[in-house]
Amino acid sequence: MSQTISSLLGRGHQNNFKLTEKQKSIMIGSDDSCRKGFICSETYLAPFHCRIYLQHDKIHGWKTFIQEKAMNPQRYVTMVNKDRLKMRETRWLWDGEEVQIGRGDNLENLLSFVFQNDLVRGNKMKMIEVPKCLRERFNNCQDDIGFGAHSVIHRAFETKLGETRECVCKVVTLTKKVSKECFEKLCQEPKLLDSLNHSNIIKVLGYHIGNNPDRLLIWQEKMYCDLEKYFQREQIINPKKWYNISFQVLDALKYLHDKGIVHRDIKPENIMWTNTNFSVLKLIDFGLAKNYKNEIERDNEQVGTPLYIPPEIYRASFTEINDLYKPPVDIWAFGILSFRFLTGQNPFFEKEKVDINAVRDKVLKEGISKVPLMERRINERIIELIIEQLLDYDPKSRVTANEVMGILTNLQKLFE
Repeated sequence: MSQTISSLLGRGHQNNFKLTEKQKSIMIGSDDSCRKGFICSETYLAPFHCRIYLQHDKIHGWKTFIQEKAMNPQRYVTMVNKDRLKMRETRWLWDGEEVQIGRGDNLENLLSFVFQNDLVRGNKMKMIEVPKCLRERFNNCQDDIGFGAHSVIHRAFETKLGETRECVCKVVTLTKKVSKECFEKLCQEPKLLDSLNHSNIIKVLGYHIGNNPDRLLIWQEKMYCDLEKYFQREQIINPKKWYNISFQVLDALKYLHDKGIVHRDIKPENIMWTNTNFSVLKLIDFGLAKNYKNEIERDNEQVGTPLYIPPEIYRASFTEINDLYKPPVDIWAFGILSFRFLTGQNPFFEKEKVDINAVRDKVLKEGISKVPLMERRINERIIELIIEQLLDYDPKSRVTANEVMGILTNLQKLFE
């Protein structure tokens, strides 16, 4: 039996069509010579209404197309996602798209189908398939709800001690974008997270590293919203909210730094609210984290997000860079984050997406102005903390997470 490559599934009716390597083309219409594509009377469809067919190429593999075939396009319509096809127009169909066919004078009663790329869905199912040893505990859903630099995030459920709770499954596979070396590094993330226990650091519920194909599955607690989305909505964070964010993030950083771990990618996207009350935050995405005290795991590569990378990393030579990825890197990034949140702008650029070379030049050649903070009437002691201590250009004198916690405690009355 030939494998199904794609399908049109009837929505609200029983008409379904499948395309396979043997049956690469189907004509849909009212003429009985359409054979497998014949649906209903000529009063509803054109004799030859539309054609669904497969094509194969080396880049995309199997692709499914729809072509409008009606001789009277004024009377009959073929629509993809509510967009009407012109006479003889051909359209490449994507998984989940809606196809509608029927009379042009009766658009409310068109025959509706959902296009399904069965080949893609089959590969997707293999990617998220839970290994046998963990099937009683975890269940992954096919719908993806987010994307990382190397991963796809899927909705999932954990069943433990008779209770079911929603979680997420982070899936990493060995591909052209994820080399063997990169994959092996990413496999260290769940092991690291599994060794951590802090209320402001995301918890790993379970993980699995498979072979053939090489897959990494990490089940984590479900989060609600990252700080970047929150910031885009709020535009500017008031000092009291900044204080609440700061205390939680710095407490997590203090915990990590005391353990010899540097996150190396502190940014709003990697800090998430756990609930709709916007009260509890957790650090996520430890794919770049490392133990800076471990001399065996030397890493001479520049990593992180350009706008949050400190000057010492931009200045560093290839041989120096490993020894400079220490706690001050995370502190600088938090200083940039604080400046953005309190002023609504980046200290170096008005826009977020800029060339890394332009960022490096700005960071190395320019100091950071207090003016935007002063214009927002931020307390002088907070301005001093951000500009002179968090964003100190000398990493050796840059304030530590523990010291900032002490400063914030002394400033608590400002936020009551």
